[in-house]
Amino acid sequence: MNKTNLTLIFLAFLCLGIATNPSPQAHKEEIKQKVLKIMREENAKKLKEEGRSESIQGFSDLVLTYMATSLIDTYSNVLEYRNYYIFSNLMSNKENKPITFGFLGKVFCLFTEDSLRKNMTKGK
Repeated sequence: MNKTNLTLIFLAFLCLGIATNPSPQAHKEEIKQKVLKIMREENAKKLKEEGRSESIQGFSDLVLTYMATSLIDTYSNVLEYRNYYIFSNLMSNKENKPITFGFLGKVFCLFTEDSLRKNMTKGK
């Protein structure tokens, strides 16, 4: 390949990265979905242990969705979106650690569900 082709490929890749860089909202939505998944699993386990009916599950899902949204909104002040044009991440201001990484329209959480579950159920 000559220099012109390599330059065109690089520019195309650069434009693709810039055009598909996830927004701050996409990063927060990914965290919310992870938190919501764990909250739903924990809730279903608790309902099953208590012998509650499945009909309450739909109502509790609505409440959990509201709670997860409120949680992300509440902690937005400790989250910092960093845009590097071809990729982005969401950082925790407290620990100065990346929480999510976004590239080509996808957001990836940099924590495991087990570590999140452990932190969420710490107070139990």
